[in-house]
Amino acid sequence: MSADPQRPPASPEGAEEVVEQTTEPTPEAEARDRAEGKKMLKEAGSYGAIGLEFGISVVIGYFIGNWLDQRLGTVPWLTLVFIGFGVASAARSLVRAARRAKRQLSQGDEE
Repeated sequence: MSADPQRPPASPEGAEEVVEQTTEPTPEAEARDRAEGKKMLKEAGSYGAIGLEFGISVVIGYFIGNWLDQRLGTVPWLTLVFIGFGVASAARSLVRAARRAKRQLSQGDEE
C-alpha cells in the first residue's frame, strides 16, 4: 500500500503526549496509593463483617433458646425470646457501625 499524499505524517507532538502518559509513578504516589488501598480494605472488612455478625447473633440465639426449651419444656417460647435477643444484638451492632461510618465521613469532610 502506498502512503496517502493528502494525509500529513504523524506529528512528533502526539508521540510526546503518549510518552508523558506512560511515565512511572513516583515513590510517594505509590506509597499513598498503598495506604489508601489498605484503608479501603480495612473499611470493607469492617462493614462486610456486619452481615456475618447479624446471622451469627440470630443463630446463636436460636440454639440457646432451643436448648433451654428442650431442658425446661417451654417449646417454642424461649427459642423465640432468644432469637429476639439475637436480632436485638445484631441491630445494636448495625447501629454502632452506622454511627462509626458517619463519624468517619464527617472527619473526612473536615480534612
